[in-house]
Amino acid sequence: NELRLVQDALARTNAELDKRVELRTAELADAKQQIEKQLFRLQAMRMNDLAILGTTDLRIALKAIAEQTRRQLSVDVASILLFNPYSLLIETAVVVGARTPEIQNIRIRLGETLVGQVALERKMLVIPDFVKQPQTDLAGKMEGFLSCFILPLIAKGNIVGVMYLGHRSVFSPD
Repeated sequence: NELRLVQDALARTNAELDKRVELRTAELADAKQQIEKQLFRLQAMRMNDLAILGTTDLRIALKAIAEQTRRQLSVDVASILLFNPYSLLIETAVVVGARTPEIQNIRIRLGETLVGQVALERKMLVIPDFVKQPQTDLAGKMEGFLSCFILPLIAKGNIVGVMYLGHRSVFSPD
Protein backbone atom coordinates (compact mmCIF):
# COMPACT_ATOMS: atom_id res chain seq x y z
CA ASN A 1 0.00 0.00 0.00
CA GLU A 2 2.86 2.38 0.84
CA LEU A 3 4.55 1.49 -2.44
CA ARG A 4 1.37 2.41 -4.28
CA LEU A 5 1.22 5.80 -2.50
CA VAL A 6 4.85 6.52 -3.36
CA GLN A 7 4.27 5.56 -7.01
CA ASP A 8 1.19 7.81 -7.19
CA ALA A 9 3.14 10.71 -5.67
CA LEU A 10 5.96 10.16 -8.16
CA ALA A 11 3.50 10.03 -11.05
CA ARG A 12 1.93 13.35 -9.93
CA THR A 13 5.37 14.91 -9.51
CA ASN A 14 6.44 13.68 -12.95
CA ALA A 15 3.24 15.03 -14.52
CA GLU A 16 3.83 18.41 -12.85
CA LEU A 17 7.44 18.45 -14.03
CA ASP A 18 6.34 17.57 -17.57
CA LYS A 19 3.92 20.51 -17.55
CA ARG A 20 6.66 22.82 -16.30
CA VAL A 21 9.03 21.61 -19.02
CA GLU A 22 6.35 22.18 -21.68
CA LEU A 23 5.66 25.70 -20.40
CA ARG A 24 9.36 26.54 -20.24
CA THR A 25 9.92 25.14 -23.74
CA ALA A 26 7.10 27.33 -25.07
CA GLU A 27 8.55 30.37 -23.26
CA LEU A 28 11.97 29.70 -24.77
CA ALA A 29 10.47 29.30 -28.25
CA ASP A 30 8.70 32.66 -27.85
CA ALA A 31 11.90 34.28 -26.60
CA LYS A 32 13.82 32.87 -29.56
CA GLN A 33 11.21 34.25 -31.96
CA GLN A 34 11.41 37.69 -30.32
CA ILE A 35 15.21 37.66 -30.52
CA GLU A 36 15.07 36.72 -34.21
CA LYS A 37 12.62 39.57 -34.90
CA GLN A 38 14.86 42.01 -33.06
CA LEU A 39 17.91 40.80 -34.99
CA PHE A 40 15.98 41.18 -38.25
CA ARG A 41 15.08 44.77 -37.27
CA LEU A 42 18.66 45.59 -36.31
CA GLN A 43 19.91 44.21 -39.62
CA ALA A 44 17.37 46.36 -41.47
CA MET A 45 18.45 49.43 -39.51
CA ARG A 46 22.06 48.66 -40.36
CA MET A 47 21.18 48.32 -44.05
CA ASN A 48 19.45 51.71 -43.91
CA ASP A 49 22.47 53.25 -42.20
CA LEU A 50 24.77 51.86 -44.88
CA ALA A 51 22.48 53.10 -47.65
CA ILE A 52 22.33 56.58 -46.18
CA LEU A 53 26.04 56.82 -45.41
CA GLY A 54 27.14 55.17 -48.63
CA THR A 55 25.59 57.58 -51.09
CA THR A 56 24.95 61.23 -51.74
CA ASP A 57 22.00 60.38 -53.99
CA LEU A 58 18.81 60.78 -51.96
CA ARG A 59 16.80 58.46 -54.20
CA ILE A 60 19.20 55.55 -53.66
CA ALA A 61 18.97 55.99 -49.89
CA LEU A 62 15.17 56.29 -50.05
CA LYS A 63 14.93 53.18 -52.21
CA ALA A 64 16.97 51.19 -49.69
CA ILE A 65 14.72 52.43 -46.88
CA ALA A 66 11.58 51.54 -48.86
CA GLU A 67 12.93 48.06 -49.65
CA GLN A 68 13.78 47.40 -46.00
CA THR A 69 10.40 48.72 -44.86
CA ARG A 70 8.60 46.51 -47.36
CA ARG A 71 10.61 43.49 -46.26
CA GLN A 72 10.26 44.22 -42.54
CA LEU A 73 6.53 44.82 -42.57
CA SER A 74 5.68 42.26 -45.27
CA VAL A 75 3.65 44.71 -47.33
CA ASP A 76 3.20 44.51 -51.09
CA VAL A 77 4.24 48.08 -51.91
CA ALA A 78 6.33 50.66 -50.08
CA SER A 79 6.44 54.13 -51.57
CA ILE A 80 8.05 57.35 -50.45
CA LEU A 81 6.64 60.58 -51.79
CA LEU A 82 8.40 63.90 -51.19
CA PHE A 83 6.76 67.26 -50.60
CA ASN A 84 7.76 70.04 -52.97
CA PRO A 85 7.24 73.29 -51.02
CA TYR A 86 7.38 75.43 -54.18
CA SER A 87 4.64 73.66 -56.11
CA LEU A 88 2.83 72.38 -52.98
CA LEU A 89 2.77 68.93 -54.57
CA ILE A 90 3.65 65.57 -53.10
CA GLU A 91 5.62 63.68 -55.73
CA THR A 92 6.70 60.07 -55.95
CA ALA A 93 10.38 59.65 -55.12
CA VAL A 94 10.62 55.84 -54.94
CA VAL A 95 8.26 52.88 -55.19
CA VAL A 96 9.14 49.28 -54.40
CA GLY A 97 6.85 46.39 -55.34
CA ALA A 98 4.40 48.18 -57.63
CA ARG A 99 2.81 46.39 -60.58
CA THR A 100 1.71 49.47 -62.49
CA PRO A 101 4.25 51.91 -63.92
CA GLU A 102 1.84 54.85 -63.48
CA ILE A 103 2.35 54.74 -59.73
CA GLN A 104 5.94 55.93 -60.32
CA ASN A 105 4.71 59.35 -61.48
CA ILE A 106 2.06 60.32 -58.95
CA ARG A 107 1.78 64.02 -58.14
CA ILE A 108 -0.76 64.99 -55.49
CA ARG A 109 -1.80 68.41 -54.24
CA LEU A 110 -1.52 68.99 -50.53
CA GLY A 111 -4.87 68.05 -48.97
CA GLU A 112 -6.14 66.01 -51.95
CA THR A 113 -6.59 62.23 -51.78
CA LEU A 114 -5.59 60.23 -48.72
CA VAL A 115 -1.89 60.95 -49.23
CA GLY A 116 -2.44 64.69 -49.47
CA GLN A 117 -4.65 64.65 -46.39
CA VAL A 118 -2.01 62.82 -44.35
CA ALA A 119 0.60 65.36 -45.40
CA LEU A 120 -1.68 68.28 -44.59
CA GLU A 121 -2.90 66.93 -41.25
CA ARG A 122 0.45 65.34 -40.29
CA LYS A 123 -1.32 62.29 -38.87
CA MET A 124 -0.86 58.65 -39.75
CA LEU A 125 -3.79 57.02 -41.53
CA VAL A 126 -4.51 53.31 -41.32
CA ILE A 127 -7.10 51.69 -43.55
CA PRO A 128 -7.20 48.01 -42.63
CA ASP A 129 -9.93 47.15 -45.14
CA PHE A 130 -10.86 49.28 -48.17
CA VAL A 131 -13.99 47.15 -48.63
CA LYS A 132 -15.45 48.78 -45.51
CA GLN A 133 -14.34 52.26 -46.61
CA PRO A 134 -14.87 53.75 -50.06
CA GLN A 135 -11.72 53.75 -52.19
CA THR A 136 -10.62 57.35 -52.65
CA ASP A 137 -6.97 56.45 -52.94
CA LEU A 138 -5.34 56.76 -56.35
CA ALA A 139 -2.48 54.33 -55.70
CA GLY A 140 -4.86 51.91 -54.02
CA LYS A 141 -7.11 51.86 -57.07
CA MET A 142 -4.23 51.38 -59.51
CA GLU A 143 -2.58 48.59 -57.51
CA GLY A 144 -5.70 46.86 -56.19
CA PHE A 145 -4.89 47.40 -52.53
CA LEU A 146 -7.27 46.19 -49.86
CA SER A 147 -5.45 47.94 -47.02
CA CYS A 148 -2.87 50.68 -46.55
CA PHE A 149 -0.87 52.68 -44.06
CA ILE A 150 0.07 56.26 -44.84
CA LEU A 151 2.59 58.03 -42.61
CA PRO A 152 3.71 61.65 -42.71
CA LEU A 153 7.46 62.19 -42.86
CA ILE A 154 8.31 65.17 -40.69
CA ALA A 155 11.71 66.78 -40.09
CA LYS A 156 12.26 69.70 -37.75
CA GLY A 157 8.52 70.28 -37.57
CA ASN A 158 8.08 70.49 -41.34
CA ILE A 159 6.40 67.98 -43.63
CA VAL A 160 8.99 66.53 -46.01
CA GLY A 161 6.97 63.72 -47.48
CA VAL A 162 4.76 60.71 -46.97
CA MET A 163 5.45 56.99 -46.73
CA TYR A 164 2.73 54.87 -48.30
CA LEU A 165 2.49 51.15 -47.50
CA GLY A 166 -0.05 49.19 -49.52
CA HIS A 167 -1.23 45.62 -49.22
CA ARG A 168 -3.29 43.65 -51.72
CA SER A 169 -5.07 41.76 -48.95
CA VAL A 170 -6.60 42.80 -45.67
CA PHE A 171 -3.58 43.40 -43.47
CA SER A 172 -3.27 43.08 -39.72
CA PRO A 173 0.19 44.01 -38.46
CA ASP A 174 1.56 42.34 -35.34
